[in-house]
Amino acid sequence: MFTINDKHERSRPRSERKRNLYRLALADLDVRAALYACEEFIRLIKAWTEKKLPYTISNAFISSIVTCYSRPFVHTRKSTVGELPKSWHVFSEPRLRDAHQEMLRLRHELFAHTDASLHPMSIIPAGIDPGIGRPVPGNSWRIGSQLIPPWRVPDFRDTCKDLQTRLERAMTDLMEELYGKMDLPRRPFPLRFSEGL
Repeated sequence: MFTINDKHERSRPRSERKRNLYRLALADLDVRAALYACEEFIRLIKAWTEKKLPYTISNAFISSIVTCYSRPFVHTRKSTVGELPKSWHVFSEPRLRDAHQEMLRLRHELFAHTDASLHPMSIIPAGIDPGIGRPVPGNSWRIGSQLIPPWRVPDFRDTCKDLQTRLERAMTDLMEELYGKMDLPRRPFPLRFSEGL
């Protein structure tokens, strides 16, 4: 398990620890967004009265959940703080570890890339029922994608909760370490990646 107050972390320069605080705060923001999307999707599923939840709605929620959750774990050229260390990929329960790995896989395979092998296109001739309840009046098309079953979302939510709780604990510890014994200004001030305040 990753602990922020270990001896190695305290021996790092203050500027590096402040950059780590920022990395944790951004990760927390993304994971909270994924958590809230999970909770709203679960609420929608419970309240849905129609026969079947449309793929487009399910896909919109799953895409949002997976994309937000994965951001802290993915290296991008535009990132100024980098991805979370490998220790944040560790979960105490296999169910949470599996959900974590699945969300990262889905991000890489389905939502981060537009690829013909992952998103095949079909032409639907006029008058054919494409499986959404009514025949199409004219020639149409659809792009297929892997369907992610909504029953996975509670596992995604629990994984987000677990990670967000650990991130918040690490940020609280690091905030105390960086600023707990300082005489701080009586107003908000910007975080600077320096050795000072």
